[in-house]
Amino acid sequence: MRDLLQIIDERKETLAKPTLKLVNKFYNKIKIDGYFVDDKNIVKLQELAAPEVCTFLLECIQKYDETERLYNLHHDVISLRAVWALLAFSREKNVLAYFKELIVGESPNKRFYLHYLLSYFRHECVKHPYTDMLISLYENLSKELVSYKLMELLGITPLDKFNWSVMITLINFGEWYTTNGLTEEQMEQQYTMTIFFGSPGTLNSTFQIEIQNSLSLRRKKIRFEEFSDSGVFTINVSEKEFKAPDLCKLDLFLKEAENHFGTTFQTDKPAYLSVSQGINRKRIEEWVKKRFVLF
Repeated sequence: MRDLLQIIDERKETLAKPTLKLVNKFYNKIKIDGYFVDDKNIVKLQELAAPEVCTFLLECIQKYDETERLYNLHHDVISLRAVWALLAFSREKNVLAYFKELIVGESPNKRFYLHYLLSYFRHECVKHPYTDMLISLYENLSKELVSYKLMELLGITPLDKFNWSVMITLINFGEWYTTNGLTEEQMEQQYTMTIFFGSPGTLNSTFQIEIQNSLSLRRKKIRFEEFSDSGVFTINVSEKEFKAPDLCKLDLFLKEAENHFGTTFQTDKPAYLSVSQGINRKRIEEWVKKRFVLF
């Protein structure tokens, strides 16, 4: 759903030519479905952040916000990220008031996007005056989030408290993402478990766990996500047969999953392990090897 993009397109032709030229440059970027505001692209947005452009985009986003969007899938995330990133360069009073309301107000949609604002506000070329306000909010929030509780139990402190992640993939046998040496029967029986956790994302979710037999013609899949707005996602698996996983008691969930699927996941050596810079990889490996029993 590209509702915000459509609003921008419908309204931009009324702009004065100099402003329209800048807005068209912005529009041509965000109309591409794969557009993403990374560290390189946010720098390029700075040259488009003229006061008239910011005023126009603020009006567009306020029009967009008139419709309540209760689910993440209802949001035009591509356009929203880009508009927020561009507006982050503005110091106009109306734009600052808009951001302040997002941070301290009671918007029902606030949890969807605050992690995006934090990444933009902290960027070295932005240095937004509300960065400390947003960091303070996340400092308090992180005390309640399970991924931070787990890291404390593991004795690990992320280098960047607000931008870190760990991804672990386990497999019951064979190799990850390859059919080398597997018979058709074995391909039907191969399962992977992927565990991702880190700093807050959409809806302030900090972890996701997915189990599937991706090589099988008789597909089975179940995915749990903290604070998911769509619930547990399943394919040919009954979610009623699983308890909601507790990241700090992952050993119990592992046993439950193995019993349900009638298999055993290899934990001596994960099929894949990725950690952000500054996170103790060896400590994570030891935790996995102990089948997620905490030290």
